[in-house]
Amino acid sequence: MKILIADDSLTVRKLIRSHIETIGLYDILEAENGLDALKTMQETKNIFLVVTDINMPKMNGLEFARELKKDKSHEFVNFIFITTETTKEHLTEALRLGAINFLRKPLNPDTFLNTVKKVISDFENNRVIMMEEEKREFLDNICEESSLISLQNGIITISKDDKVMEIPLSRVKFYKTCQDYSI
Repeated sequence: MKILIADDSLTVRKLIRSHIETIGLYDILEAENGLDALKTMQETKNIFLVVTDINMPKMNGLEFARELKKDKSHEFVNFIFITTETTKEHLTEALRLGAINFLRKPLNPDTFLNTVKKVISDFENNRVIMMEEEKREFLDNICEESSLISLQNGIITISKDDKVMEIPLSRVKFYKTCQDYSI
């Protein structure tokens, strides 16, 4: 999982990096302004979280988020905005752009880490849900057509034509998943 930190202060970037590193091994990228952050996002795949300052030179954090959201491939990126200034306009715009949280500098380490942990947890859960949906779609397709399905040691092996898919799934969950189909 990749996280981008965008802040014009090297000290703040290092501080945020050190906080994130305490909770796990993540590929952490850095940018010193919104323009560099936008370039990094365009060149790098699978960044799921951006921690960005609002006030930065060249392109501020809100402008960066606005530009990034124009690209459909980044529409689900999570943002945590950090700033020394908290105006109603900034807060409103950040929320409109999909902010997960809006934190005031200096950062409270516990609040920041709890926010990051929640984003990671939500991301992991969504990824599991997406995987479940992909399995369900695959099962929908194979359950409609003749295929070889076997369940041994908690692994479902499904073969159709020359394709084989193995899914770790309990027998009960498998039967519940396929209960609408005659196999």
